[in-house]
Amino acid sequence: MKPAIFMFLLLFPWGAAALAQPLPSIPAAPAGVRQPLERAEDLVYSETATTSSIRGTLGEAQAALRALPAGPARSYWGARIHLLMGSHLNQQGDSRAAVRELQQGFALLQEARSAGEFSDGLRMEADLHSQMMMARGLIYMMRNGEAARNAAFRARELDPTNVRALISVAGFYLNAPPIAGGDVTAGIAVLEEALSLEPDNRNDRFMILGWLAQAHQSSGELDQAREYIARARQIYPGSPWIAGIAAETTPPTR
Repeated sequence: MKPAIFMFLLLFPWGAAALAQPLPSIPAAPAGVRQPLERAEDLVYSETATTSSIRGTLGEAQAALRALPAGPARSYWGARIHLLMGSHLNQQGDSRAAVRELQQGFALLQEARSAGEFSDGLRMEADLHSQMMMARGLIYMMRNGEAARNAAFRARELDPTNVRALISVAGFYLNAPPIAGGDVTAGIAVLEEALSLEPDNRNDRFMILGWLAQAHQSSGELDQAREYIARARQIYPGSPWIAGIAAETTPPTR
């Protein structure tokens, strides 16, 4: 080891730890963060709450994060909070506010990944790009679509059991045009792989079931679509997203 580097590590041992210890594939939620974040996810995925109530719930998680020492783990969870808020704002059609949240998410994610590459960091990069595409449109998609795809596939490669990485990969297959690699059959296969992992998180299960319903509906496989609609409704009976898919599978009345 060069003397200068050795002296740096002696003086700043935290620097060595940061470089040598990247975050685990999916970091564990710190105390005080998990419960409010899960509540906020429930509100966003079920589409049952106002923006102010979601901000308030996420504010509890942010307050708990501020009590932790600065570092990659705190930045990762902060990025997750901003990604979730940005997703909700996109649902509400508030693109400008969504972009602000997502930009903060990108900045925090860069800090989280300063310690090294990890699966869910890459998955979040893909999802931040996907939400930014919704907010900013075609030009952003053209410039960043490949980066989003590569991040999702690399996240899956690093951890094949990362359910949200699998959902991100499936989202690429289902949403990209065929000329860019879109493939509904491949997307369904990845979603079925994710479902076979039996995820504990009900929002992960809901997303998988909803995407499967939508994929089968778009392929004209209406019986399979109805099966997944019924299973998704066991989680969120009043979901507007699932209601929209269900409407497309109902035979027209004569």
